[in-house]
Amino acid sequence: MSKPLVACITLGDARRDFYAQRAHIVEEESTKLRAYLATQSQLYMPEPVFSAEEARTIADEIRSRHIGCVIVYVPIWGTPNLATQLAYSTDLPVFVVGNLRPDTSSLVALLATAGMLEQGGKQVVRIIGDCSDAKFQKQLSTQIKALHVVDNVQASQFCLIGGQSIGIGTTIVDFAQWRKLWQLDTEHADQFEVVKRAEAIDGKRVLLHQSWLETKLGAIEFGKLFTKESLNRQIRSYLALKDMVLDGGFDFIALKCQRELSDHYAVQCLAIALLNNPFDAEGNKPVIPCACEGDCDGALTMYLLHQCDKEQPSCLVDIRSYDVAKKEFTFANCGGMAFAYAALNSVDEAMSSAKMMPHVFGEAGGGTTQFMAQQGIITAARLFRKDGIYCMGAFKGEVMHRSRESLVANYIYPHAFIKADIDFDSFVQSMGSNHMHYVYGDYIDELEKFCEIQGIRMYNYTNE
Repeated sequence: MSKPLVACITLGDARRDFYAQRAHIVEEESTKLRAYLATQSQLYMPEPVFSAEEARTIADEIRSRHIGCVIVYVPIWGTPNLATQLAYSTDLPVFVVGNLRPDTSSLVALLATAGMLEQGGKQVVRIIGDCSDAKFQKQLSTQIKALHVVDNVQASQFCLIGGQSIGIGTTIVDFAQWRKLWQLDTEHADQFEVVKRAEAIDGKRVLLHQSWLETKLGAIEFGKLFTKESLNRQIRSYLALKDMVLDGGFDFIALKCQRELSDHYAVQCLAIALLNNPFDAEGNKPVIPCACEGDCDGALTMYLLHQCDKEQPSCLVDIRSYDVAKKEFTFANCGGMAFAYAALNSVDEAMSSAKMMPHVFGEAGGGTTQFMAQQGIITAARLFRKDGIYCMGAFKGEVMHRSRESLVANYIYPHAFIKADIDFDSFVQSMGSNHMHYVYGDYIDELEKFCEIQGIRMYNYTNE
């Protein structure tokens, strides 16, 4: 995962002679903090600031480096108003970090500095403790990751291709609201662009991907409207979308598919699976979070989850069922899951574990991807709106091993069986979408901090 940019600025004391008497404490504490932050971030940590002029110079440097995460560090007493320029070098919340050593007056400085900044409306996160303490490190790293996600979202670009699909109203958003909340740059394209580009794709690229799928997949089971011709159109669709993303500089997208493309060109399940995937026939590639059915909030949630761990994709699934006795979800959707989910650490195993099968809808023809998601701890989440106000629903779970033979419905879809001890009554009453998204790993704390920073209510359904 790429490390976030972090600026850590130590406040000096306008009484330099008094500061000099305790400079050894600053060195002791700063050395510990610097060592830890260097493992978590790309760190900018200049010499302590003692004047407003020095603070302005450093604030300008923070802006020029586009650093979103700013730490005002008070290992001993520091002059509070020196923090003003530093704090406003970013539009994001600022951290004020100190320690509890009785010989430092760090707590005094932390309260004075944070209180002063909050008086003027600056959002402040206060973190205090020993830099070598695991609890302190966990708190700090969680906050940094959450702020990094917020920063990345604000610097990203989204494209909706098509519009609302098959009447699912929870998928369409107000782009003006997105700009207000997240400063997101948004674009809209018509699905005809996919068809036009697809038909112009170089045949060599199509044959490369077709040969790769035929060689790497466990099976390709043609039948009904799933033919080599419709597979050809599916591959062309994927390459067209891949090129659209590159040309437009898009970080994440949503694609309508049904019914124009699914009935008149090709179902888009393969394209969406490969966009979300970290590899294709042309080699390793960036993950492009892509939600089907034009699901904008779904795509944004997928992008957030991907930002939690850029080494892996996120996914879109339907919430098919929940077994209250077993405390187990069944998640499945025809195309929103990357092949990598079959085996995250092995391209060959992931591909050989998957196959393509004839789709059950789509008059234009094409196949679905089919496999069972690998075991592992996951974080599931979904952004949704209540009366126009954003909320997030989330829980921790674990993907359980199941065989293909255990499937009783929607056999042709990728599946994940999620063991999740949740408050199901609360989930049913509050969840604002039929779509859910997950990523491997435990990122509940990061999502909670993200929501806290963004002023979003979070429903954590996990029974602790």
